[in-house]
Amino acid sequence: MRRALVLLCLLAALISGGRVTAGFPPPYHTERAAIDAAARELSVSADDAALKNYLHEFVEDKRRPLVIREYAITRLGDVGLKDAEGYLLKLSEHGDDPVLRNAARRSYWVIRVQGLEPNERHEELVKLLRGESEASSSSVRLWAAQQFCEAGDAGAVDMVSAELAEILAEKRRSEEMLLCRLQVEVISGGPTRQVALAQALSTPDPTTFGRFHLWAIEELGRLGTRESRSTLVNHALQLQEGDIGENWQELTATVRVLREMDVSKDDLIREGVSARILAGIE
Repeated sequence: MRRALVLLCLLAALISGGRVTAGFPPPYHTERAAIDAAARELSVSADDAALKNYLHEFVEDKRRPLVIREYAITRLGDVGLKDAEGYLLKLSEHGDDPVLRNAARRSYWVIRVQGLEPNERHEELVKLLRGESEASSSSVRLWAAQQFCEAGDAGAVDMVSAELAEILAEKRRSEEMLLCRLQVEVISGGPTRQVALAQALSTPDPTTFGRFHLWAIEELGRLGTRESRSTLVNHALQLQEGDIGENWQELTATVRVLREMDVSKDDLIREGVSARILAGIE
């Protein structure tokens, strides 16, 4: 059972490029939703007691499946909780499982880098990509590579490719660079990030597991604008009109991101999303 859970963690990480999001494995969607809600509360309250309760319930409870504990650690980085930085650094060094230590390293650096000025941030990301920073790992170097790709930094593509060649096998590196080049092309070519991400969803996705579209969906959710909400609703409507079996993962990701943007099920139904599909997703 433990080995199966580890494999599920690795598959989810591959799908999301290090972020366990759309590819989160069943049957843990209820727990995922609970962690998402608790993490959102943390990002608003920044309360020490709330953080301790979160860690106790979702991270430190060894009765919970490893994939749940890993996801809870990842979410601390996603919400940028500065108060968790010291805990994550300690966990990255002394955690009881390599999967958890890896997740803690990534979240530690996500939070730390977010707090830097633009010039310092660029310098730190270069150091992380090259494995020159403390508490680094292959997963952290991959995360740093993604930051250049997701920003549409065309000048960094060759550097990213060279550094990934040191830590990834050729097949995986080719997959990562395919995604990277698609991200750079779409972001650097759009007048705004919003327009570029919408364009990404209308572009065929040649990546493994549909990672290009899953990334664009997640980034539109991060923007949190009225325009990004409209783009995602329209995308869900288009997907449900196609082959549901083929589109299910992408449709599920789109609906979940909309729900995380506080779009209710009733609102989605009014927009035309099938109630039956929503019931199957949630």
